[in-house]
Amino acid sequence: MTNHHYVKDDQILASSPPSILTHIEQDFQTRFSRDFFGLPTGEKQAFNVFEESVSGAYVEDDFNEATDSGPSWNGTAVVRTLGSQPRSLDDAKTRLKSRLTSKFIQNRDKGVEVTLGLETATIDTSMDAQQEVSALVNRLERVGGTQTIRTRSGSILTVDLSMAQVLFNAVEDHVAGAWTNDAVLGAAIDAAIDIGQLQVIDLDDGWPGE
Repeated sequence: MTNHHYVKDDQILASSPPSILTHIEQDFQTRFSRDFFGLPTGEKQAFNVFEESVSGAYVEDDFNEATDSGPSWNGTAVVRTLGSQPRSLDDAKTRLKSRLTSKFIQNRDKGVEVTLGLETATIDTSMDAQQEVSALVNRLERVGGTQTIRTRSGSILTVDLSMAQVLFNAVEDHVAGAWTNDAVLGAAIDAAIDIGQLQVIDLDDGWPGE
């Protein structure tokens, strides 16, 4: 939404969204100005209303930050210029590491396919699921027999100890792989000495199951 600006004596006195123009006349205005300019009650202020002219564009990402000149009066119009500038190396690293944390959680928790006999199932690999599979193995080691576990799709598997150990190993290997890749990518971010080196790091690369 383009703002409107109130100009007098070649100075921008105040700015407002267009909706406020429903309360005042456009073009040359005379209005009680206490609300806008802090003038004493009853004192009037004459001003012109200008819609700002915006030029340029900006890119906002891990490596660039937006710049905004803000509104300025050039003698005939209110102008505003948008652009971008490179982030500092430390800022870019911080942003990449934050995204890496999200990527780690996403890939750690995406599940792992396990084949048990003729059946292939996707087993949850979230932290809660890891504890559940570990507890399942412990139960079967104590009492033997079979137990049930729910797959990621919601179906129920009946497993004995050997099958539970297969599940446990698959989940453990998947999670360990996620931790390993997180460390590799994190080290690459730390080792970068300029923005160019950061830009070639692919945070989607190397995760288990890829």
